[in-house]
Amino acid sequence: MRSPGCLFGQARRGGDAIINSHAAVAEVIYEFLYEGVLYRIQRSKPRDKSTLLEFYMQDPAGGWRPLTEHSLRETEQRIQQTLRMDYETFINRLFFLQGKADQFAQQRPGRPVSEY
Repeated sequence: MRSPGCLFGQARRGGDAIINSHAAVAEVIYEFLYEGVLYRIQRSKPRDKSTLLEFYMQDPAGGWRPLTEHSLRETEQRIQQTLRMDYETFINRLFFLQGKADQFAQQRPGRPVSEY
């Protein structure tokens, strides 16, 4: 999983298919700076279990303050609210998937950039 996958839980394959056949879990930790704040997202998918998602921001002392909500869905919504964008907005605004650069031009008009 690359950054959009970690940020928004999107992958080419789903479920246990993302786990290496020699591993019990797939895990990614992604740290990024956004509007001057360092954030960390950690996604883990244990074999035959549900995905785990942790969301943190770094506090001024260098520790990690949890932003994780009660459920996976609520935490994903919190990430989207923090970044003020969802997966579709991200890939169409900031990131062109390999072989899909023309996808941006094919999108219908949506919210103006000023709404983000």
